[in-house]
Amino acid sequence: MRFSTLFFFNPSFIKNMDKPICKDCKYFKCDITYKDYNFGQCTKFGKKDLISGKIIFEDVILARSQDCGVNGTYFESKDLP
Repeated sequence: MRFSTLFFFNPSFIKNMDKPICKDCKYFKCDITYKDYNFGQCTKFGKKDLISGKIIFEDVILARSQDCGVNGTYFESKDLP
């Protein structure tokens, strides 16, 4: 039996298999310039510029590693139409 076949039948080798995915969260906003999920933003976390009032959202990688955590503490599923 080849390793790839064994790997396919036993997903327990895959880390974080049971964790929620940021792109499926209602707070995830994809970057329209790069069209890559890694350049997305999390609209749950950010800060407001006190001069202009503009809200700057946190990068999704930073939000997941620092605020939301590996378990996706603040994950909320997108509402399907």
